[in-house]
Amino acid sequence: MDRWQALSASSRQNALAGALKEYGATRRTIYAAKYLSDEGYRRKIARQLNKGESLHALRRQLHYAREGKVAHRQPERSRTSRRGA
Repeated sequence: MDRWQALSASSRQNALAGALKEYGATRRTIYAAKYLSDEGYRRKIARQLNKGESLHALRRQLHYAREGKVAHRQPERSRTSRRGA
């Protein structure tokens, strides 16, 4: 058994992993309690989620309308066409 395997198998490492797992569970519990008890917080989170969903929907529509092609703006082309007209 090499040194890294011995370190990762140590009881101290397992204790740290257990403590981190418990810490994560505590954080999730605090978040859930805050979410359930604070209506303003729920509205704030819902608003942020709706913004993200709206952006994704817009991107899907643009992708569909352009048949999956990405179009780049070409300002040089628009300037030269205005000068010639």
